[in-house]
Amino acid sequence: MDAQAIWVAAQQPHIKPVPVKTERQQACMSLHGMRRQLMKIRIMQTNALRGILAEFGIALPVGHNQLLKTIHGELAKAQQEDQLPADLVVSVQEQLKRIDALQEDIDHLGQRLRAMICEDRQMQAIRLNKQAPDQRALEHQAGKRLTTTVLKENLQEAK
Repeated sequence: MDAQAIWVAAQQPHIKPVPVKTERQQACMSLHGMRRQLMKIRIMQTNALRGILAEFGIALPVGHNQLLKTIHGELAKAQQEDQLPADLVVSVQEQLKRIDALQEDIDHLGQRLRAMICEDRQMQAIRLNKQAPDQRALEHQAGKRLTTTVLKENLQEAK
């Protein structure tokens, strides 16, 4: 089947060859994919909590960080006012622990990707040359450096 696909591709002059990725490039792209998936799961979990608590009249702010800043206070307040069943409060607290664990996993993957950037001069050069001067000042925001590794991998594929 592979041989047939190679033969068909060779007959198609408009199909451009794709460069073979190195093991390091594959690892980098895999880490990005894993991190992106965990971030989506974290967003789904926080949105689910926001929806569940909204059913009980508890409005929480939009955004992961804003939700985490306010949810514990809102839970305590709702518990004092008997606004939420005790079983639900316990379940929400367990869900918050799972969200914290997801965040730790996201942070660990981010650290690994940042280490890849530090080890690779080409990624460092792309990061500094492709950003405007005011963007360099914002580089410390979460995720800014990590996009460099995806950029590098995609640029290498385009060559």
